[in-house]
Amino acid sequence: MSGRSSAEAFAEPGNYAGALLTGVLGVGLSIALFLSMDGEHVRFGALVVGLFLTGWTCFTLFRVQQREQARRHEVEEALRNSEARYRLLAENASDVIYMHDLDWTCTYISPSVSAQRGFEPEEMLGEDITKDLTPESRAYTQELMREALKYASVRPDLVRGARTLLLEAYCKDGSIITIENHLSLVFDEDGVPCGVLGVSRDISDRTRAEQEKRELETRYRQVQKMEAIGTLAGGVAHDFNNLLTGILGYTDLLKMESQDEKVISGVAVIERAARRAQELTSQLLGFARKGQFQSVPVDIGESIRDIVSFLERTINKNIVIDVRIETGACSTLRGDPSQVHQLLLNLAVNARDAMPDGGQLSFETHLVDLEPDYCRPLGIEPGSYNLIIVSDTGVGISREKQERIFEPFFTDKGPGRGTGMGLAMVYGVAKAHGGAVSVYSELGAGTTFRVYLPYSAFEGVVSLERKVEPLIHGSGHILVVDDEEILRNLSSEMLAELGYTVTTVADGVEAVRYFERNASQVDLAIIDMIMPNMGGTECMAALRRIDPGIRAVMSTGFARDEVAKRIEDANVVGFLQKPYGMRELSQVVAEAMDLRPAAMQ
Repeated sequence: MSGRSSAEAFAEPGNYAGALLTGVLGVGLSIALFLSMDGEHVRFGALVVGLFLTGWTCFTLFRVQQREQARRHEVEEALRNSEARYRLLAENASDVIYMHDLDWTCTYISPSVSAQRGFEPEEMLGEDITKDLTPESRAYTQELMREALKYASVRPDLVRGARTLLLEAYCKDGSIITIENHLSLVFDEDGVPCGVLGVSRDISDRTRAEQEKRELETRYRQVQKMEAIGTLAGGVAHDFNNLLTGILGYTDLLKMESQDEKVISGVAVIERAARRAQELTSQLLGFARKGQFQSVPVDIGESIRDIVSFLERTINKNIVIDVRIETGACSTLRGDPSQVHQLLLNLAVNARDAMPDGGQLSFETHLVDLEPDYCRPLGIEPGSYNLIIVSDTGVGISREKQERIFEPFFTDKGPGRGTGMGLAMVYGVAKAHGGAVSVYSELGAGTTFRVYLPYSAFEGVVSLERKVEPLIHGSGHILVVDDEEILRNLSSEMLAELGYTVTTVADGVEAVRYFERNASQVDLAIIDMIMPNMGGTECMAALRRIDPGIRAVMSTGFARDEVAKRIEDANVVGFLQKPYGMRELSQVVAEAMDLRPAAMQ
């Protein structure tokens, strides 16, 4: 066939020499080629060749299609398995997993929504996914999504990834929970946002715990602040009581020595002013829990009735008083009746001032058992308490002022309308009795104070009336030890007026030196507790080493309850509370000189 054209090679139909080439190619297709052996004519079955090529192509395409179908089946199976796994994960997750389109229509939500919020998935599908958010959370979510979609077409890198939102949502029962939402935009194959994938977790317990922690930290800081203010107030009151002792003592001496009516009248004015100042220091000490408190049975119900009786005669007739004392509850406590009376009166006066145009003032009492969780924020121990509720329908108190309302000298009243000590005294008295006080108020909606005082069961109570004791004169040599010169001079003059011989020294060191030389001449020592160089208890111990039988009275501007341990350690026979006048001094000295048991009661 060399040198011949294809037409020549295939032209001769008569001469055939051929070989049958048979191959089974996958489907058993046979191809026959017939060639001329003499080189003149070769006839090739063109149709067979065409069929061969067509069949081969079809076969190849068929095999490719089979492989593609197999691969597609594998991919679809993998997708189904993956979807099943993710659906299993979503449907068993404690968090709620959901999807919605750009119109907020829910397209999928996991069954855990039932446990989280009480809704069945069917109730949420096809609905606006934000309809059960609180109005504030709904507006916040929609605004954030609008911003994300705005940037998606310009800077998609800025909006890819999850955004975390803290939202509030309604449950089916109407309650509100706090949820932590993780939201991610879903993009189609062209990179265009087509929906949102969200994961919602209920963090209400965590939020409550964090809120409680913040409240406890705030209360702790408040307690620290109040303790610091109390320490300052107690120190100021102590020093002020020293000054008042001098003022009141000398007014007593002036009244005894002068016959001039004009002088006596002026002295009376001084005494009234000093007594008012004494009340102020008493309130300061009450706030600082360093006041002079009795510990006797007190009937709270009776105290409220006394206050109401007084108010009905003195307050604006446009104010209606409502009293609800719980029946069947013996509303008693162990405490100071005058301080409890003052606590109730201060709350009533505060309510009166909040209702210049009239309103309603209410008193309520309840016997309540408080659990630890309730007591913790109040800073009191669990147990039974007398709950006293004093409320008004007045102007209310702003939240900012509520944080400072129990501070000494804080007031929002005009000049001359209050010292700012009334509610501070309420706070101090409640704390001193082992209780607490809280306030709730809204501007324009009135104020409610709740006072918790420990309950105690008693049969009888004490009267608030105090009898006036007479002056008691005596004789003997008294050593007065005080670092305040005015008090040394005053004590010397008052004791001399009562018939005693007096020696005064400025501190404990001088007292010891004097006593070492004159111990046999001293019948009684009156020793100030707080002095420089050597304090009262140290001085008393040194004097007792010289003469174990010495009689002594301890004097201080603090209350006896506050310094009880020092008094006990000093082993004295009397206690003199500053400020004092001649009457109180005469009583204490007479009791100490006679060693009557009442001296220490």
